[in-house]
Amino acid sequence: LYSVPIGGPASATMKLSRPLAGPGSRVTGFLLSGDSSRVVYTMSNQCCADGGELYSVAMAGPAGSAVKLAGAPLGSYKTIQDTSISPEGHRVVYRLDQDSVGQFALFSVPIVGPAAAAVRISRQLADGGWVEDYRLAPAGGRVMYRITRIPYTALLYSVPVDGPGSSSVALAEEPPPEG
Repeated sequence: LYSVPIGGPASATMKLSRPLAGPGSRVTGFLLSGDSSRVVYTMSNQCCADGGELYSVAMAGPAGSAVKLAGAPLGSYKTIQDTSISPEGHRVVYRLDQDSVGQFALFSVPIVGPAAAAVRISRQLADGGWVEDYRLAPAGGRVMYRITRIPYTALLYSVPVDGPGSSSVALAEEPPPEG
């Protein structure tokens, strides 16, 4: 991942991404903060097509200043998906299948890191379930998310963007399908 001033010249190109972690590793996606001061990017490792690590770096670089926001151990099948930057630009929200492969929870971390500051912002249900999708409110610092659980009921929650998950408020519950 590289950055270059929009007016050039090409010689002003700055590498932003950290060194790749080996064969099969690559940058899989990136986002710009609203004020264009930071770039948040995901890198895959050898087994995660969507992204095994999440980083944040100043738009001016250098790559060595990138801060790890989240990551799965190399060789694991954990993936980071659906990364968003909050409207005010202070936090990064993402889904991670931390508990079971394919059963995602929702996390939030300061855009400047570190990964240790990440908090789970989705509620953990006693009878299971996973975060199917989420949306950031355009104002007000909240995240709305939907948990799906067996027999396919959906629960809608609202939580502050900085969590924690226990502060989630239930907004609606969808009844199971008939038949």
